[in-house]
Formats: sequence, C-alpha cells, structure tokens
Amino acid sequence: FINHWCRHLREFDVINRRGFQAGVQSGELQFAGYHQYNRALCLFHLGTNLNELGTELEELARFGDRTRNQHATDPIAAASRVAADLRGETPTPGAFAPGAANDLAFVHDLETRNARPALCHYNVLKIQALFLYGRSDLAEPLIQFVEAHLAYVPGHIAVAVHTFYASLVAVALA
Repeated sequence: FINHWCRHLREFDVINRRGFQAGVQSGELQFAGYHQYNRALCLFHLGTNLNELGTELEELARFGDRTRNQHATDPIAAASRVAADLRGETPTPGAFAPGAANDLAFVHDLETRNARPALCHYNVLKIQALFLYGRSDLAEPLIQFVEAHLAYVPGHIAVAVHTFYASLVAVALA
C-alpha cells in the first residue's frame, strides 16, 4: 500500500499479486481481499482502458463476493460505478448510476454501514470524473468531504490523487 510513494504506480502489480496469493494460500481471505481492492483502485488511477478496467473490476468483485468481504467489495463497487459513468453507461455524465443503481442509495448504504474508506475512495474517483467533465462546481463539496476523511485511507495512492485533483478544481474555480 505504500510502494507508490517510492516507485512508479505501475510497479504495484507484482507486489500486490504476491500479497493476494499469500493471503489466499494462508487462508487470510480478508487480507487477500484488501489486495483485490487495492488492485482495483490502482488500475483505475493508472488510467487502464475503461473497457478492460470494467472486466477486471467484475473479476475482482467476484472474489470479494465469494469471501463476503464487504470492506474489499465496497471500493471495487465504487471504482466500477465511476468507470461505468466514464464509459457513458449512466443516464447523464456525472450521475454515477449505472443501470438502475442510484448514486444516493449507494452512498447512503456506505454511510449506514460506516464504510468510511470506501466513501473516501468513491468521492476521490468522483472528483476526478467531475473535473474531467468540466464540473468543478460539483466536485468542490466532495473535496471537503474527502479532506475530512483522508485519515481512513492513510498512505494510499488516493491521497495523492485527491491532492492533485483538488488543486486542479481550485484552479478551475478561481
């Protein structure tokens, strides 16, 4: 989870896969799930082709579902929602509601379960997408939420991504 602070993010995969395999082989499926959610977010932040990312996220989510690891599946679901939005699979750009899935219901579910890391990751991804859509005005309140919750994702690449996009939004709104 800290490799990206001293090496390029693309180098995460070898270490992440080893961690996942160690978790599976030792029966520490919760640990393995954390590596799956880290993989999902790192692939998103690397700029993986959105169609390839969608396929990969589906596979990662299946592992989390099989092991009933909600802490791991929530950030994967968050990345899936934003990737679907960026692929144009939502009613409007920035709706973050693929199919019949409602963004407010998803956020409410995370809040009800006190899934703060997932909420933080989800909002970091939404800020990125909203900036890309030219909707910095909608990103600004999410920035405030993320900044109040960054302690739930210490050291994760999301901290750097958030800082980058929060700065871009600030410049766009200036």
